[in-house]
Amino acid sequence: MLYHLIYISTANHAVNDQDLMEILQVSRRNNERDGLSGMLLYKDGTFIQVLEGEQQTLKQLYATLGRDNRHNDLMLLSEKPIQERSFADWSMGFRNIDTLDDTALAGFSPFLKQGFSSHDFGDNPDMAHRLLLAFRDYD
Repeated sequence: MLYHLIYISTANHAVNDQDLMEILQVSRRNNERDGLSGMLLYKDGTFIQVLEGEQQTLKQLYATLGRDNRHNDLMLLSEKPIQERSFADWSMGFRNIDTLDDTALAGFSPFLKQGFSSHDFGDNPDMAHRLLLAFRDYD
């Protein structure tokens, strides 16, 4: 059965473009190997990610993420069965929101200009999923 898992975390050090590219390269390789798809957003040191795949694979990956010392404040926002993948075409889609033109963010929630945190999504994890879907479709 397919599941999705959405989490948010904070980098424990300044993240540069090279760091992001290394994260993406490893994630894409591993996700392809493990049959996972998903989307990663980055803004002001915060990551929000959705992963889709088999439940046991997702649980193992989330446990691995919990031991990764490159980030902290890991918070699981949603874990549930899904009928089909929303990010089937991507082993790991990515958007660095920091690099987007402010006018491009006008159609999205105003908290994107201020950054986001687990507090923004903790009470409403569906908002995180909607945000990820919006950036999936963003040109």
